[in-house]
Amino acid sequence: MTVISSSWFSTNPVVVKRESSYFDVLLLSLTLLTVLFIPSIKINDGLFLGADELLVTLMGVRLLQRGVFWLDKFLWVLIFLSCIILVSILVNSNYKDYREYLEIHKLIKIAILYMFTCWVTGQGIAKGTFVKMVLITFLGMVVFNILHLFNVYYFNEFITILFDTDGRDVMNFGKNSIGGPGPKRIVGTMGNPNINAILFLFYFAFFSFLQVEDQKEHSDWKVLSKRSIQLLFLLSMLFIILCQSRTGLAALFVIYIFGVYLRRPNWKEVLLEISCVL
Repeated sequence: MTVISSSWFSTNPVVVKRESSYFDVLLLSLTLLTVLFIPSIKINDGLFLGADELLVTLMGVRLLQRGVFWLDKFLWVLIFLSCIILVSILVNSNYKDYREYLEIHKLIKIAILYMFTCWVTGQGIAKGTFVKMVLITFLGMVVFNILHLFNVYYFNEFITILFDTDGRDVMNFGKNSIGGPGPKRIVGTMGNPNINAILFLFYFAFFSFLQVEDQKEHSDWKVLSKRSIQLLFLLSMLFIILCQSRTGLAALFVIYIFGVYLRRPNWKEVLLEISCVL
């Protein structure tokens, strides 16, 4: 098994010389679709099981089978967070409750998904496929959230409610704390406006990355046209704002400033981007 170490993110894990196959690309695509569009099944109070559990486990098996492994700073952060959570559980009186360990389980899933994605997209062919897959899921999320926002044909009562574990956010959609008219914070398939904002932040960061890559003369990530990337960039920004998450808006500002620093657009482009959303 080969170990790779990099500064922050492992940008080229394929140096282990164990190439992924089209099966791995399909597995990654199927996992993305499942995580975003298939609601979890309630097992008991506080425990929900999704099809992604099986798929992420299969990803872990594939990584072990191919001998792919590395540790970068992002993975070390996940390990550090897991240790903090574990210690806090052990000193707590509820350490015998298995539900307390679900947060560690989530971090392990994130680590596996991160490593598998880096490994698969470390090859030029897979990068193009991955961009198209992200585009498909993003457009699907846009359509879902529009139907949810305007509650087209009682969409929230029949569909969106399936993704809200306790139904609270969907039932109180468009209402304030006393039941009167309030802001419509879109929850999407995440079942929570704050988590929905995080999802669109991932899309926003990815499209920001594509903008930077588009400026390069040669890049395996050049799959979409410049205009298409700009439109997707603005759409993801708009839906983050519609989630009305203060944390999401703060993260949006940071990512946007960082993206502007990397791509160095002129001030007219920056003003145009901001005005399009506002």
